[in-house]
Amino acid sequence: MPVASPLGTAIVVAALCSATVSAAVPTWPGWRGPRGDGHSTESDLPSQWSKTSIAWSVDLPGHGQSSPTIWGQRIFLTASLDKGKQRVVLCVDRDTHKLAWKHTAFTGPALPTHNMNGYASASCVTDGEFVYAFFGEGGGIHCYRVDGTPVWQKPVGVFDNRWGSASCPVLVGNSVVQLVDSDKQAYIAAFDRKTGKQLWKTDRDNFRGWSTPVLVRVGGHDELVVNGHAAVCAYDPGTGKELWRVKNKTGRGTPTVTLGDGLLFTSNGTRPYLTAIRPGGAGDV
Repeated sequence: MPVASPLGTAIVVAALCSATVSAAVPTWPGWRGPRGDGHSTESDLPSQWSKTSIAWSVDLPGHGQSSPTIWGQRIFLTASLDKGKQRVVLCVDRDTHKLAWKHTAFTGPALPTHNMNGYASASCVTDGEFVYAFFGEGGGIHCYRVDGTPVWQKPVGVFDNRWGSASCPVLVGNSVVQLVDSDKQAYIAAFDRKTGKQLWKTDRDNFRGWSTPVLVRVGGHDELVVNGHAAVCAYDPGTGKELWRVKNKTGRGTPTVTLGDGLLFTSNGTRPYLTAIRPGGAGDV
């Protein structure tokens, strides 16, 4: 996990047993892992931080709160410098334990953010060919080849979110989907992975938000489910059409929806409560 400090950021890598490392190429392609639920199938992992459980570490520039995204020998992260006036995408080489490349995705004025957030909070997502990063008002969505070659960039338009951005891009089929919850002109949209062409865009309830969509399979079809201030909503990942919604009673629907035992579990940030939702509905459920 990245560790913030007054001097910058470091990435600390926990040691795995040698059998686990050699058995398979490590892949943690985005926020909350390959299944989108934060679970790993790895075993024999260290259960506490100690000198013996840390295999190596490397200092990183700037500050950030994104989680490491891993594909093979590459680790992708984001960071901000100069109090948010510069946003960068980073790649660390797991073999050399050095910074493989760094690209400046955005340079410009830093709009307000929450003091518990920052300017580089959304985790990257990768398919092993491309890597995608999101910085909100800081240039929107940025696509690079995993070797660091810039491919495309898409601004998000109006982004009226005084507490900053944190929604992570997600990959669905041939598209990358981005949630842009804002106090004005909020929406969710899908873009072609390779070209950045917008495939669909669906308006959402206007209110700032930081959740990340998750893809679930139910009844022979896929649903893209995302928490939000007004409601938990499901969308058709192919067209962006809203399929169903469950109203949030107290707002601030920030935590990512979690799938378990055929149900979707959600919570919120003000007067928290836990809700279990059975996917596959229609309309206001």
